[in-house]
Order: sequence, then structure tokens, then C-alpha cells
Amino acid sequence: MGVVSRVYVGVDVGERRIGLARSDALGLLASPAGTLRRTVHSADIESILHFASESGALEIVVGMPISMSGDEGPQARRTAEFARSLAAQSHVPVRLQDERLSTVEAEAKLRAAGRRPSMDREAVDSAAAAVILQRYLDGLDARAARSPGAPGL
Repeated sequence: MGVVSRVYVGVDVGERRIGLARSDALGLLASPAGTLRRTVHSADIESILHFASESGALEIVVGMPISMSGDEGPQARRTAEFARSLAAQSHVPVRLQDERLSTVEAEAKLRAAGRRPSMDREAVDSAAAAVILQRYLDGLDARAARSPGAPGL
């Protein structure tokens, strides 16, 4: 009996670029997977759906830019609309994940790896997508551990 693939895709929607991330086949670890340069809305959606399809994704996780106070500002409303458009055309579920401080965490991880985030914004966007996706995956693990009858290790 083979292992069932549980790949998830993470998306960090920015004004100029869209950061992408992908999980491993077990759905445990997220890794940066590059960026897309924003063009027109329909092409952006198509590119993400193509990436998700090529990755064999079970779900697409979109980072939701909620303010530190918990409010949804203009960027959050634009992102929510983008996610609705993506979901309307996707064959897999599209989920939203709070992305507060994901860019700060991504920049710290890049610095720890000896990279200069200020010199490579594309790397930051992709790393932020990985942070968003990892938070989602960690939440899945936590929810599964709390559910009755969840299998043990």
C-alpha cells in the first residue's frame, strides 16, 4: 500500500508579486516555491491554479493580511476578493490563513540563512508564503490531535 500524497499550496498575494509555497508529500513541511509577477487578475488566477495542479495540491491556502488589531483593511478586502475568485475557478478548496507578521518571520529566516532580504524581495515573498502555509499545516496537526478518535503515532 502506497503513501497518499497530501500536498498543500500556499499563496502570499501582494500588489506586485505573488509568493508561492508547497508542502512535502506528507503535508508536514512547507517550502518556498518561487514567485509570480502580477499581471492581470485572470492570468494571476490561472497561474496559481496551474501551479496547484502541477503540485497535485489538495488545498490552496491564501494568506489573509489582517492588521495587528484584528481589523480587515483595504488590502485584506482585496485579498478576500482575490481568494473568492480563485475558489470559484478551483477544483480544490481554497482556505484563508491569518498572515500577521509572516513577512517579518520570513525575513528573519532568510537572514539566519545568510541572505539579505532587502536585496531579494522575491525570496521574501516566497518565504512568506511558506510561513503562511506552515502555520496552516501546524493548525491541521493541532486540530487532528484534539479530535476524538484521532490516530496516535
